Amino acid sequence: MEPLICSLLGEAYEGSGLLPEAILALRRAVDQGAHDCAVYRRLIQDYERTGQGDSARSTCEELRERKPGEATGHVLTAHLANLRGNYASAVDAAFRALEVEAGCPCALYELGLAYANMRSYEMALDPLMRATTRDPYDGEAFNLLGYVYLRSNRPLHAIVVLREATELTRGASAPWKSLGEAYSAAGLNARARDAYERAIEKDPGDVNLYVSLSREMAKEDGCEDAVKVLKRGLVECGPSAWLTYHLGKTYALGGQVDLARQQAQQLAGMNRNLSLQLLRVIELRDSL
Repeated sequence: MEPLICSLLGEAYEGSGLLPEAILALRRAVDQGAHDCAVYRRLIQDYERTGQGDSARSTCEELRERKPGEATGHVLTAHLANLRGNYASAVDAAFRALEVEAGCPCALYELGLAYANMRSYEMALDPLMRATTRDPYDGEAFNLLGYVYLRSNRPLHAIVVLREATELTRGASAPWKSLGEAYSAAGLNARARDAYERAIEKDPGDVNLYVSLSREMAKEDGCEDAVKVLKRGLVECGPSAWLTYHLGKTYALGGQVDLARQQAQQLAGMNRNLSLQLLRVIELRDSL
């Protein structure tokens, strides 16, 4: 089986949540000579997600030895460091990769990701802009650049970049979620609602998407439509303390205190801290 087919098969398994099968397919792609750095990154990420940290580390070392004159090994070391929260180490490894291959888009991405994770958003902008210029088809890089623009209080820049990210990563919800945030920050609430709806289509099990959409609904249409969104989230996601909390909070802010108290009582058996937070919201609303 050719490396490209193995890689696509691994991607399909990942999309279905079948990570052990994805690892086997991606490992085969690597063994058969796959040259795409993204394949290696995904393999290492899947190892980490399944608790196989030693395999992730040994894969980095193996590829660094296999390609001693290339940036790949250093890029993967940076990627693994980012996954593990060792952001300073990720920066060092990314710079080593760039010394071997100036302008390597994967190294620039990992460098930008490390800076973004350290909340050094201004420092993240340059490598990410260079990464998207060097590889205009890397949807992850566009998504991260848009996120960094958003966190740098540049919502209009973020909108332009994230719209491109949604085209490049058609199956992903993250760009649509960030695009919704960008539209909201720019005061384009109707477009924000549409973006969040698109994100929910991609990932109907993400409770945070329903919370974000409900907030946009509350801005324009009051609490009634926000409540409908949160109830839809509970149907799609099942019992959720986070959704229950926000449903109760929305009831309280809309003056439906009895319904809010019902949610607080239900929360007590799910998450005591959130239940207490909701009761404080209700008390504050009652005091107005």
